[in-house]
Amino acid sequence: MGIGFAGERFQKIFYFAYGGTGDGSSAQAPLGMAADNATVWEIPAGTLIDKCYMLLDVAVTGTTNFDIGDDDDADGYIDGSLSVTLGTPAMYGYNAKVAGAYLRVETAGATDAADIYVVPTGKFYAASGKELKMDLTTAATAGSLRVVVEGIYFGR
Repeated sequence: MGIGFAGERFQKIFYFAYGGTGDGSSAQAPLGMAADNATVWEIPAGTLIDKCYMLLDVAVTGTTNFDIGDDDDADGYIDGSLSVTLGTPAMYGYNAKVAGAYLRVETAGATDAADIYVVPTGKFYAASGKELKMDLTTAATAGSLRVVVEGIYFGR
């Protein structure tokens, strides 16, 4: 899946479904929801990710937690334990107060008393070799969802 030209904003949508065996590029070829720490996308060098959220289309059952992160933090973008109700179709993680650690905004010690404000910084990938990952507690037995990743590709 290409990302675009250097200096442009991008939006990538990854599709997931119970029983999926595709590459995640469309609803007809979704990624499955069975493997822990499964690679979703090889992040190109020179990429800044500043938004990541989930559109839960059909209630997901069989697993209690669905996270999106990278090689460094399994729930850096979407922390399912903070913001996702897998049994309720809706949009999750768009609100920066409940996003993963890379994108979260925090007010006056809401999570950590030592923090006054956590500013959404996004994450910049200067070098290749990092991957966007999906992590589950156990395999899903039903459901489908989309994960939307937005940012800027600065090129290398």
